[in-house]
Amino acid sequence: MLATAGFDVISDVHGDYDALVSLFHELGYVYDGNFFVHPKNRIPIFIGDGPDRGSQQLKTLNLMRRMVKSGRALMTLGNHELNIISLLTKSLDGSSLRDHTDPFVQGQHSAFFNEIAMGSQNHKDMVEWFKTIPLFLELEGLSCVHACWHQESIDVIKSYLGDNNNALGDEGMKYFIENEDFREAVYMTLMGPQYELPEGFAYVDAHGNPREIARNMWALPERNLGERLYLNGKELPPYIKAIIDGDTQGREYGVKNGVLCFGHYSQLGEPQAPTSQDYMLCLDFMKAQTAYRFNPGDTRISGEQLVSVQSTPQYVY
Repeated sequence: MLATAGFDVISDVHGDYDALVSLFHELGYVYDGNFFVHPKNRIPIFIGDGPDRGSQQLKTLNLMRRMVKSGRALMTLGNHELNIISLLTKSLDGSSLRDHTDPFVQGQHSAFFNEIAMGSQNHKDMVEWFKTIPLFLELEGLSCVHACWHQESIDVIKSYLGDNNNALGDEGMKYFIENEDFREAVYMTLMGPQYELPEGFAYVDAHGNPREIARNMWALPERNLGERLYLNGKELPPYIKAIIDGDTQGREYGVKNGVLCFGHYSQLGEPQAPTSQDYMLCLDFMKAQTAYRFNPGDTRISGEQLVSVQSTPQYVY
């Protein structure tokens, strides 16, 4: 890794090459023919979900891969990368961990497989790269994860993968298939806490898709439910509210020291720093590709260090 003057944390690129390039230019990076480099040796950190949705999958992922492999960028794994790994991974009964014939799965990965054929060498090469990407990063004063920093889950992952830079690799995928505790820790880290709603209830996610499993926006407990849930005209049963609210209060989320950046939770508003919990920031904004400029010594989030460019609307899956 090159010596750096700071990190630029970027979340949920989702194949939007043009927005990523525009963001790099806005941040002061220059393309040298292979990579985007910063004159002061700042380092970008991609915090997961590079694939799916956007119209330039290969171009985006190949740029990210070149930068990560050369040491000119860091990256954490996202749930979309894990999903693509799972399509080529067999469960204990011999079936795929993720069923590629499922219509929802086909829709979620349609942009990826429009460019990269299912089971092709390109797909296999991407999967091998994805398996080398850490599930989280702990740097001096800065922690990064795709969805959720749940300390108990982080500790479980470290106990299995600490000697492998906390990346899955082949050994980690074996644990993922065979060990429920490890698998649940990975899911918590890449997808956050989730809850199956009672029959007849659903919520509409930020992309307009009805879902029967609710995401708990653990970092903003006041927004766990509210407008994010679609209840078919019904009131959500109190016991479900109690489970979600109690979970947020009863678990240890977030980091104890420094700044935490994460993504995953598509936010509809304009990019802005949080008004509460000012040591952590979700960088997934639907209207804009956004970076947070972390500088050595930072202990709190500052809105002045957010940099955004317009992104292509991605309202599919």
